[in-house]
Amino acid sequence: MAVISPRQPQATRGHRKDRVEVAHSNRTLAQERRKNASKAYYDKRMATLRKPGKTERDDQDAMDRQKASLCEILVPFMADAKALREDNPTVNEEDYLEALRRRVRVLVAKSELQTLHKARSTVDEFREFWADRRKPEVSTGSVKPEASPSPSESSHADVKDVAPPDFSLVEQIDLEAFLANHQFKPRATAGLFWLAKNLQLPWVMEGVLAPQRQAKSALGLEADQAPVAEPIMIFKLGETLQLMMETNDPLMLATLASYLMCYGCMRVAHVLRSFPVRRQHGWVSGFCPKGKQSRLRSGFFWGSPTKTHSGFDWSNKFFELFEARGAEHYMKGAIFRADNFERINEMGIATTMKAALLGGNPAGIPHQLLLAQGMRDRGTDDEVHGD
Repeated sequence: MAVISPRQPQATRGHRKDRVEVAHSNRTLAQERRKNASKAYYDKRMATLRKPGKTERDDQDAMDRQKASLCEILVPFMADAKALREDNPTVNEEDYLEALRRRVRVLVAKSELQTLHKARSTVDEFREFWADRRKPEVSTGSVKPEASPSPSESSHADVKDVAPPDFSLVEQIDLEAFLANHQFKPRATAGLFWLAKNLQLPWVMEGVLAPQRQAKSALGLEADQAPVAEPIMIFKLGETLQLMMETNDPLMLATLASYLMCYGCMRVAHVLRSFPVRRQHGWVSGFCPKGKQSRLRSGFFWGSPTKTHSGFDWSNKFFELFEARGAEHYMKGAIFRADNFERINEMGIATTMKAALLGGNPAGIPHQLLLAQGMRDRGTDDEVHGD
């Protein structure tokens, strides 16, 4: 039987009961707090999924402004080419331009922003080409001096000089000359054919001789597909990804983007748009909200294993960073810097992957070089929603 000191009186049954009740109350309160915190986080995430946050709305507003400015470039080009005018000869000019605006707005809304930028560049270049091609030839014979024109005649001549070009006179030989003399022939060819088809220009493109494109295969084959990742490349990416995650490198997710491109069969633009939707044993499923092809504009699901060839599980570190970033950024993409959560663009991913495959350490790339290569996002949403 234990000896009880007079200075430490034995606790009564009532005192022990009070301690048990207090401890139980504390545990219940802690559980309730954790439950409320989890529910608040879940509600916040679901609200983000249902209604994009302010940043997503700002990005969409910026994209809408860019597309509106592109409409102002494509509509005059259609009017100068007299698109649809032959089938509607009696329509007045105001109704004709309004019909063109309606068609262009629908076209711009369903097209990729990067595709529209390429089309705009092609429009500007073709206008310059056509202006040089249609310059009046100066006669080399003797010309009698003429009296200086009056101010009214001079102003009238200026009006004639700035008259809009007539692109309905463009023939196949003109189109072939534009493509043959262009510095970037593949982009010009794609842009010209895209304009002729989608703007319904009165140009006959069927017989146009387009410049021959070099095969993209790195193995010397005649295939037009881009070269695939070799097994040794995937092994090297896995090793670099493990090293960067174990050392808490801030660019680790740039290497993960290249890794997901190999296993998810995606382009880098699709990886930047994607976000995870499910995590299973050894597998992660993601969703890209916007695809490249017209039949996949609504998005598609993809999946990737969570372990590299050496058995390293990258999903633990990835979801730790993804949760730390916050629920308000859930749909802004899964590729970002680990130190400040800033988005990494396509050029930054390419720079990091090149350093990994060439045997260098991506963490050793000078910060100034990363800035020059576009590692940091400059406030523009150029890929994520690019083509």
